[in-house]
Amino acid sequence: MAETVLTNTGLDRFLELVDGAPEHHDPAFARAAEAVLGLLALRGADRGTGLPEPTPELTRQLLVEDLPSFVYVPPGELALYPAVLGALAARFDGDRAERIAAVVAETAPDFERAMNDPGNLTWHRWYASLLHACGADLTDPGDVRHRLAALDGAPLPDGARRADLMGRTALADVLLTEALTRAYVRDAEAPPPVGPLLTDHAVATGIGQVATALQDRWTAAGLAGQLAGPYAHYAPGPDAFPHLVLADALLDEHLDHHGDPAAPVPPPPAIEPAPSEGVENDADTLLTAVEELAEEEFEPYGGEAPHLLYVVYQRGCSAESVARKAAEYEDWTVDPALEDLPVAVPDGTPGAYAVPPVPELVRLLGTPGLTEADRARL
Repeated sequence: MAETVLTNTGLDRFLELVDGAPEHHDPAFARAAEAVLGLLALRGADRGTGLPEPTPELTRQLLVEDLPSFVYVPPGELALYPAVLGALAARFDGDRAERIAAVVAETAPDFERAMNDPGNLTWHRWYASLLHACGADLTDPGDVRHRLAALDGAPLPDGARRADLMGRTALADVLLTEALTRAYVRDAEAPPPVGPLLTDHAVATGIGQVATALQDRWTAAGLAGQLAGPYAHYAPGPDAFPHLVLADALLDEHLDHHGDPAAPVPPPPAIEPAPSEGVENDADTLLTAVEELAEEEFEPYGGEAPHLLYVVYQRGCSAESVARKAAEYEDWTVDPALEDLPVAVPDGTPGAYAVPPVPELVRLLGTPGLTEADRARL
């Protein structure tokens, strides 16, 4: 079986070494071996012997993180991946096989749970599972293309939303691209005796193209190109979720204000809790406001628009102190802790505005020592 996409992973040699066992002649075993050896090599496993050497850390990452992110495994074939790891570890001297077997046994429940968790699905893994259920030959790009047309309007898996699959797919794309880039740089800085994982020609075509080819090998042949081309509407990307783009811009504002994305910002008291059916309408209203505020030279959610919206939300449309604003305008000293605090507004319609009494003015500004003369001047 010729190696594809990633070179010098030791795949051909490994399949020759394990050729004696009947179960190793199954094409599914070869597919599992290609994914396991390729991912281990991609993550930096030592290939000095010609085979990527599994370590406990790499084994755990492979089973719990990488396979659930990148590889579709048909029902009934899940056990092949730990089996490949065991057979690979047995090719090394010492207690390697026992150590890897212990990690595999310890990680087995997490591996199975991660592979079956809808939260880990990407568009590619999901459509590969649908195509397999339809009887498609996942190694035949023509059959994949033909069967894909019949999946228009296919339901999502239980417990998953389109935004979930979009986010997971975007994350998997980033992780795979980063892993490929690191592997190329690593091999360039310290060329391994067995040769590089990525040829200069492959890199010249673009890391993105290499990632696409790997996605096809690990899910369904030609699927990535179809989901990026004629069937892109099957697998919407971030541009199809403007609310999430805006949320990301508002998160940047939150980081600027608090320095911690986990710092809570409770709904301001002035805002009544919205019914669940009104949340999407509120989000649409927010988007409209952003678009109206956006400056032409920026992206739709660039410029000052997210900042203004964040501040409006943070203050909850609460009233500000006129006296405090006037004091700031006159360059008076105002306690920074009080700058944005709202002020109570009387229930009834107030009469003409009057500067607060001196004690209240001291409280609003946090500036002791104010006098009636200061109040009159303000």
